[in-house]
Formats: sequence, C-alpha cells, structure tokens
Amino acid sequence: MSPPARFASGPLWAAIAVVLVWLALLIAFKPAPIADERLHMEAIGQIAAGQMPPAGQLGMLPAYHTLLGVLLQPIGASLNAARALTALLAIGALIATHLAARSIGAANTTVLHVALSPLFLPFAAMVYTEAAGLLCLMAGFAFHVRGHRLPAAISLAAACLFRQSLVVWVVIGIVWDAFGRPEPPESEPQAEARLRKIRGAAAWLVPPMLAVIAVYYAAGGIEVGGGGMNRVGLNPAQIHTAGAVFGLLWLPIWVEALMRDWRSDIQPKLMRPAVVTALIAIVAIIAMLFSNPHPWNNASDYLRNHLLTAMMRSSAVCAAVSALVVAAMLGLHRALRRQPQVRLIAATCVLSCIYIAPHWLVDPRYFLPPLLFLTVFFRPGRIDKVQLIWSGLLCTCLATYVLSHGGFSAGIW
Repeated sequence: MSPPARFASGPLWAAIAVVLVWLALLIAFKPAPIADERLHMEAIGQIAAGQMPPAGQLGMLPAYHTLLGVLLQPIGASLNAARALTALLAIGALIATHLAARSIGAANTTVLHVALSPLFLPFAAMVYTEAAGLLCLMAGFAFHVRGHRLPAAISLAAACLFRQSLVVWVVIGIVWDAFGRPEPPESEPQAEARLRKIRGAAAWLVPPMLAVIAVYYAAGGIEVGGGGMNRVGLNPAQIHTAGAVFGLLWLPIWVEALMRDWRSDIQPKLMRPAVVTALIAIVAIIAMLFSNPHPWNNASDYLRNHLLTAMMRSSAVCAAVSALVVAAMLGLHRALRRQPQVRLIAATCVLSCIYIAPHWLVDPRYFLPPLLFLTVFFRPGRIDKVQLIWSGLLCTCLATYVLSHGGFSAGIW
C-alpha cells in the first residue's frame, strides 16, 4: 500500500515531545535508579570501564548494555546520560512506528497513541532494554512493508539480541504478507497468492530467526541469567493480567462497541437464559484458572502485583476481574471485527498469545510488542480523540506514581 499523499507529522513531533518531557521529569525528580535501572547501570558501567559483566549477572544478552557502555565510555556511565541515550532509542522507535504506519495507510495519530501508552512511556527514558528492542523491531517491520528485505531481516534479528522473547515477532513480516498486503489480481487465486507471499517472506525472515536461536543456544539458553526466575513457563495469571491491562488501556474502544450494539444485538441476547448461563460459566472458568505461582509476583512493592495479590486474597475480586476480562474481550471482539484489516489483527492476536504464553513472570511491559502492532493495525475512527485523551489520563496517573513512589524497592510496574 502506497503512503497517503498527506500524512501529518504533527503527531510524531508531539510523541517526541512526550518522551523528552518524561526524560526531563525523571532527571529532575528521580536522580536515583528506579527498580532494575541499578542492575542495568552496573553492567553498563562495567562495560564502559572495559570489563564485561560476569556470566549470569544479567537475565539477558548484554547487547543493550554494550551499546550504552561503548557510547558512554568517553564521558562516563552516569544514570542521566544512560537515560538520555535510552530516550533517543525510544524516539527512534516512535519514528520507525510512524514510518510503518505511514507505509500501510494507518491513522497519522498512531504514533501518538503509542507514546501516550502507559506501557510504553515509563520505559521510554528509563535504563531498560525495551526501547532498543522496540526500535529494531519496528524498524524491521517498516523496512519489510517497504520492500527492503535485507535491512528488515538484520533489524529484526538485532531486536532479538536486545530482548530474547522478541524472536517470536520476527515472523510479523510473514503475518503482514499473508494478511495485510493488498489482495492479488483476479488472475491469481487468493490462496496461491498468499502462499507465495508467505514463502517469499519466510525466505528472508526464517534464517535470521534460526541464527538468533543459535546465539541463544550458545549463550546457554533463552534465559542467560536470573537464577531461574526468568525461565520459560506457563502462568495462568497472564490471562487475567493481559485482559485487565488491555481492557483498561482500550476501555473507550470496547465500551463504545458494546454501547453501539446494545439495543440492537446485545440486550436481546442477554434476555436468553442460555446466553447468561454461558457468560457466567466463562467468568467462573477464568476465575478458577487463576493462580499466582511466580515468587516475584507476590512482592507488594510493585504496582503490577497489587491486582494479583488482591485476587489471591479475595474470591470476589478474582470474580470481578474475570468478569471485566470477559466484558473487555467481547467488546474488543466487536470493535475489531469491524476493522478493514480484521484478518491481520486476528493473526496478530494469535501471535501475541504465542509470544505472551511462555513468560512465567507476569509483567505488563511484556505486552509492549502486541500493543505496538495492534495499535498500528487498528483504525480508531470516531473514537480516536477519546482514546487519546483516555491514554493521556492513564499515562499521567502512572507517571505521577513513578515520580512519587518509584525506587529500587518500590518498582514501577
């Protein structure tokens, strides 16, 4: 799809301003490391001093730390300098997102939706690996949709060196080619055209994925440190956390979808006992599936754990969260099925589930890649401004929390 003739750059500049303001607030009000910033700064400082971190010190490959350590070597590895470089990486991720959105004809406010997301903004200027990984991931996707296959493969492989779990998202190019590109001419059967596009994308994207997996194997596995706490494992609480997080982030979208269909479709269906019984049964099943097995998710210092510990203490809270998840998913399903790229969004949702499922630790920042791609593919329409205002309010609340409570023991999420 060719870029639209006019694609306003105002939202991009606004998104960049949001990151710069957040960087300034962190420098002004949080001079000490927040949460894992201290651990990352230790590794960056060691590399800047010419010494690699010992094996097992980090729960990831030291690509991000090496990048910042080398860049900061001439001036010294200070926290604020590392935050500034991370903010530059986040701005690069926003630019890549903007270019990708432009290439596929998405709304020009897409990049601002990303910048104002409470999942994205905290890590846009903090010493975490997310910004570097997302920059390479979105740059790789932008290259791919523009037909630059080699830079796309290199960028997507680089993303996996910053965040191991991003290896799942290397195939996003295949998903786009299969479901997102314009339909083939009538002379070519649709199934054959889709298979041809999948084969073409896989020829470029599967080799870097295999190469990255080989690097992981050589480094000792996908978890290169962390004492087993970052290992691959299923955690049922991902269902409740992901549902609650996306339900909160996209509340205007799914509420509007439910309200639009309320009188014509939803209300008549709720008059049927079988439908009500089925909904109650689904809520009950989701509630019964809940457990919180990861030790780190029981620490009360982290905001992300408050909901999980409350669900452990109270069956009423667990039932309420499960009901919220069901309502949000039903509303989002109604909103998404009206989208012009419904098959692409559905395939991205499946890929998101595959990506989230192996994470044993529940941490909302792991939802960032699904959030970015679903935001790029979704067309908000008339709810666009309302969603932006809602995201801004949530972002302001979380930023206030981080600035007032964030510390090494208090965490952010």
